[in-house]
Amino acid sequence: MVKAHCDSRTSDPRPPAHMEAYDGMKTQQLEDVDLARSAVSSTGEIVAAKWTPLLIHELGGGTRRFRELERVCEGMSTRTLADRLRTLEQAGVVARHSYPESPPRVEYQLTEKGRALLPIIREMRKFGTNWLVPGAARGAARSARTR
Repeated sequence: MVKAHCDSRTSDPRPPAHMEAYDGMKTQQLEDVDLARSAVSSTGEIVAAKWTPLLIHELGGGTRRFRELERVCEGMSTRTLADRLRTLEQAGVVARHSYPESPPRVEYQLTEKGRALLPIIREMRKFGTNWLVPGAARGAARSARTR
């Protein structure tokens, strides 16, 4: 009977240590990509709803009453405004303050989480000015020269 030669390097079913480290890095990179995709998707769920970027933009200027928001969001129904504000409040983006007065006064303002969205909204405004709104880029350049 011939005994098979056992090489300790080939009999161990585990991959070599350098391969384990590589697989660990690859797994971490995939997890990082998944986290990044999830973060972008979750943020998109907040800012992609119709009218929401405009509401965040308006509230970036400070506290607003419901009727003020209704006036500046021309074309949005009262029901849609109430729904968007409720959704933003549930997401922790907007804080609602109700005052026990007659008539009742309700004010909305951005939370810290909401204020963190303002740089995204500013970039959306820049993009829209430069690429989507005819004449807006010329008007912005003109007003910058006259300051």
